[in-house]
Formats: sequence, structure tokens, C-alpha cells
Amino acid sequence: MKPELRVEGQGWDAGWQSWLEVAGALAAFEMMAVTQPLFDLLGRNPEFFIARNSPILDIIVFAVVTAVGIPLILWAMVMGLSRFSRRAGTASYLVITGVLGGLIFLRIMKQGPLPDALVLMLAALAGGGLAWAVKVSDSFRSVLRLGVLLPLLIGGWFLLATPVAKLIFAADVGHVEPGRVDRPVNVVLLVFDELPLSTILNKDGGIDRVAFPNFARFARSATWYRNATTISKSTTRAAPAILSGQYPGEGALPTAADYPHNIFTLLGSDYRMEAEELVTRLCPEQVCGETIPPIGTRMGSLGADVSLIAAHTLLPEILTQDLPSVDESWGDFAGQGTPTPGEPPGVGNIVGRGDPASELETFIDGLRSHEEPTLYFKHVLLPHVPWRYLPNGQQYPQGPSLPGELPLPGGGERWIDDDWLVAQAYQRHILQTMLVDRLLGRLLDRLREEKIYRDSVIVVVADHGTSFVPGDERRVITPDSIGSVVPVPLFVKAPGQMRGAVVDAPVQTIDILPTIAALIGAQGLWDDIDGEALSEGVTGTTDRTWGYSDAGYEKNADVRRKLRLFGTTSGGLDPYLLAPAGTRSLLGSGAPASPRVGDATFTLEGAEAYDAVDLRGPYLPAVLRGGISAPGDPGEMLVAVTLNGTVAAVTRGFGRSGDAWRFTAMLPVRLFKQGRNEIGVYLLEDGPQGPLLVSAQPE
Repeated sequence: MKPELRVEGQGWDAGWQSWLEVAGALAAFEMMAVTQPLFDLLGRNPEFFIARNSPILDIIVFAVVTAVGIPLILWAMVMGLSRFSRRAGTASYLVITGVLGGLIFLRIMKQGPLPDALVLMLAALAGGGLAWAVKVSDSFRSVLRLGVLLPLLIGGWFLLATPVAKLIFAADVGHVEPGRVDRPVNVVLLVFDELPLSTILNKDGGIDRVAFPNFARFARSATWYRNATTISKSTTRAAPAILSGQYPGEGALPTAADYPHNIFTLLGSDYRMEAEELVTRLCPEQVCGETIPPIGTRMGSLGADVSLIAAHTLLPEILTQDLPSVDESWGDFAGQGTPTPGEPPGVGNIVGRGDPASELETFIDGLRSHEEPTLYFKHVLLPHVPWRYLPNGQQYPQGPSLPGELPLPGGGERWIDDDWLVAQAYQRHILQTMLVDRLLGRLLDRLREEKIYRDSVIVVVADHGTSFVPGDERRVITPDSIGSVVPVPLFVKAPGQMRGAVVDAPVQTIDILPTIAALIGAQGLWDDIDGEALSEGVTGTTDRTWGYSDAGYEKNADVRRKLRLFGTTSGGLDPYLLAPAGTRSLLGSGAPASPRVGDATFTLEGAEAYDAVDLRGPYLPAVLRGGISAPGDPGEMLVAVTLNGTVAAVTRGFGRSGDAWRFTAMLPVRLFKQGRNEIGVYLLEDGPQGPLLVSAQPE
């Protein structure tokens, strides 16, 4: 006898719902509410699986569990409850269909202009209406029986008809005939991520030797291609171009199957490989080998990340604002949030430890000189968001989102049209890039210690830049942003080269592979290489395809803007000098001895962190977040923050609600002391001799 839900009572017919109708309705609603939008997003972004180095088995297991397993679990739960209690089974069934129905409408309405609270209310009403229709409409339930087919159809579509299919059915790279290397020497290739050239430049177009001494140091013994540009704003296209010397083809994925001719297959037969790719998988297994964690570890990590992706995709921002972002890295999303003091900030999964600085340090410490020529390759997610590092390597706790950054419905981020909030994000980027410079110095020192430096080919480059234009996307290419997204640092040191040179001819990152090949005497380079060797008088690839004027020179406008925002000390950029117009002179001054006490009150997030600061610990509460309330209408809320009696930052309020404002400020490391640190908050008012500091009181 087939199981049925039976509910006795007025208005309900015995046997009103068969097991097939229950299964069909649950499958249909779950597919439309969760699985289909999730499969659509991941199906269009197979790089998610590439970055995780997910084997084919993992992708198939993920698809089957998501498409078939979730509806089956829901059906088993309802049918099991109905065995125990008819009313409990029926109630659970209607609640689940109502929730799933609400999610369907929520996903549709969240893209509109309505407030999140109203969207949630309307979605709840819509979900209740769908549950009612399931209860009262025989014809609706009859149609829903067909839902039992949807898991197979949508799961099959995901595996067979989306770009993910290329990963499932990717042909083996097979044997690629390498070129003959006449002058085999070590090759060191370090790729930074999201680093505009303008960040490290001074007002004269040279490298800022004070803020970025190690970039300047490397340039003294390498050739700096000052007008190098990326070929794409996207890592999944820009990184393969560096490694293969080819423009990305239409629909190409960053895998060895789509880029069989690359630096790994060029050197694979003659070179030892010490390579760590980030979002590419261009090194074939037969060259680099393959080491992956057990399937339980992999699937647990995959499930955690997919859960966060689903939450951000399906729910309105009001419900996800406290969740870790999924737009700031390629995985390990849960590891990007606020770290617990004394513990590493990541969860240690296959994607990484959530700490790219530590990963780069580990790579550097592992560099060893070997008898056979070696390719040392590292693509590191620095200074890419999330910005959380100070120049000395300490981290500051992360908020759930960066003020001023707005997530886009289709992925990515757009800056709010607020100069101050964007400038504060720019400040954090510069501080993180100063750490990148320090790590570059460690790499150069390590190469010298191992006696690898002098006779090696050493290339340092970034895959692309990022922009800080209010109202624009972070990596959109416009006339305003092209100078910070397209020009990238590119330094090449030839074997034996110990004197620097600067080349202003326009080149592109696809020129890197043929340049390396020329420097090591590789013969028989493949015909599909698009780049040009930069040695022996060849000027490189000059084709600019961005549709605007030469990005290599528009970077100078970004440098001028950067220096206006931050200013310099000792001739170098000082990001701690960021302050609203007319208030920079307050920075570094002492707090007033007897300030006027105003009516303003303030609160600080995580105020207890300032009671026991460990200067030698891994974390420092360098970003101050808080709220301030003041009666009246000041028009613009200017706030000064003192740290241990010194004005450490001047900032501007944002997110006003009545008399309340929010504010954030970056506090200089040099002003912290061991143990208890005193924070003071002041309002700025106009005075006859300049701004006055009016003390605010804690709530």
C-alpha cells in the first residue's frame, strides 16, 4: 500500500496528497528556489571548481547531492513525520512548500527597488499563497507530480550543458613536445593579484623608494617595463595570458586542456617544478603531479563555501550583511571574516588557509637551490581584497563588509558615489601593498641566500590592477579607471643582470612567456604564442584593445590623485595622512588639555580590544569602527580620533540616520602601546584659528 498523507477534518479529503505529489511538489519548489539559481551561477563560473582543483568526481557528487539529495531528504522528512503523526507530516509539508515558495519570489523581488523588509514581507505572503494553492488545488498538485523529473533534468543540464561540462569532459593534455633549452637556468616567476602600477609610483613617474623600497631595490638590478599593461581585468583571463603568452580564446577556461602550450609544458621535461597556481590549472598532472586532500575534507570545504554562495545569491542583503563576503577570493569564504585572536583567520581547506601573506612566506621559506634548473612559480592573492594587512604583517579584524563597496547582482563590486569612503578603501589597499613590498624584499633576500639570484631569470608582475573611482565598479574599464586597472608592474631580470634599466615602450603581459623562453634559449616555441620576446631589441606587443587612449600614460592622473589624497612624508607616500579637506594639520597633534564637552555621544565596536593590545601579536585593532550621535544638523559630521593622547585620524561620518552617524578610521601602528590604549572621540567645529575639538562622551 503506497504511503499517503491523510488529514481528517472539515475541508480536507482523505488521501488528498499521494507520495508522488509530495515528492513532485518538494522537488519542483526546491529546484526553482535553490538548486537552479545555484547551478546557474556556478555553471557560468566553472573557475570556482578550477580554483579548488576539484576532481571530476567532486563536481559530479556535488551535482547529484544538490539536485537529488536535498529534495529526497525533504521528502523523507515529510513522509517520516506523516508515519508518526498525520498532522505533523501535513504541517511540515505545507511549511516547507511555503518557505521554498517564498524563496522563489524573494529571488525575483530582491533585484528590484523595494526595501528589504518589504521584500521579505511580500515573499512570505507569496510563499503562503503557494502553500495554500498546494492544499486546495487538485489540478495544481497534478502538475506538480512532474516535478520528480526536475532533479534529473536540472542536474543533467548543469553537468552537460553549462561550461562546467568542459571540466567533466576535458580531454587529457597528452604529450606536448617541449622546446629545447640551450641555456637552462632557474626561473622565478611571482605574480601579484590586483596591483595597479600607479600604487607604487611617485610624482615623477618613478618608484616610490620610501613607501615601496623593495620594488625600487629590485628595479636597480632588473629591467622595468614602465608601460606594461594587462590583457584583461579578470584573473581567469589575465593569469593564463601570463603563463601561456596567448590571448584567451572565446570560452577558454584557465586549464591545461585549453592552454596546453604554457610555461609548465615548455619547461616540464628539463625543469624541476616548484609551482603554486591560484585560480589556474595550467600545469598538467604529468608535469606537476597532483596532491589533493581526502574526499571528506574536500566535500566539507566545498559544502561550506557553496552554502555561503547560496545565502548571498538567494537572500536579501538585510539577512546576509553579517556573513563573510564571497566576492573577495576564490574560496575559503568563511575564513575571510573576523579572526579569533591567537588563531589563524582561515579554515585551512584546499583553496588555502585564508592567509595569503602566510602562504607567500611559506613559499619563500621553502625556496632551495637545486642541482637541476627549477621553475619557482607563485601566484598570490595580494594585495587583492580583502584588505586586512598592515605593512608589518599584522592583521586587523574584518567587518562583514567594507563601507562604500556595494555588491552587484551579477557578481563583483561597485563603489558608492562617496569620495571619502572610497578614499578609505584606497588607504587600506596601499597599506596592504606596503606589506607586499616587504614580502618582495624577503623573496629577494632568500634568493640571494640560496645563491639563486644572480644567474636566474626573475620576473615580478601583477595580473591586473583595480580602481578607486566613486560610482564605478572596482575593475570596470572606463576613461576614468583605465589608468589604474590596465597598467601593471612588470620587472624582468635576465641571467647575470645586476644593473637596472627602464623601458618605456608599450608591452603586454602576453610577452612574458616568450621573453623567458628567449632568455633561457628555448628553441621551437609553439606557433600559437601571441606575445613577443622583450629581449634582443624587440619592443614587445603594442596592440591596445581597450578602446581608450594609451592606458600606460593615463596612470599618471591616478598618481596625482593618490598624492592629493594621502600626501607624503620624507619624500614618500604616507597613507596615514588621509584626512578631510582642511583637517590634515591636526594629525599628530596632542589632544586638547581641557576640551569643551559637547552633547555628542559615541559607541565603539569591539572597544574591549583596546584594553589589552599585544604589539607582538598577529592582530592589531587598527581599524576603529563606531557610531556617533549629535543633536542638530551639522551638515557634515567630522570626527577626530585620538590614540593615547595623539590625534591619530580625522574622518567623516556616513550612513546618517536622524542624529546618528557611523564612522571608521585607520589608526597608525606607531601610536599603539602594549596593554591598555586610550581612545578619544571629538567633533570638529569651526573656530577662529582653525578646527576646534569638542569632546564626545561614550554612551
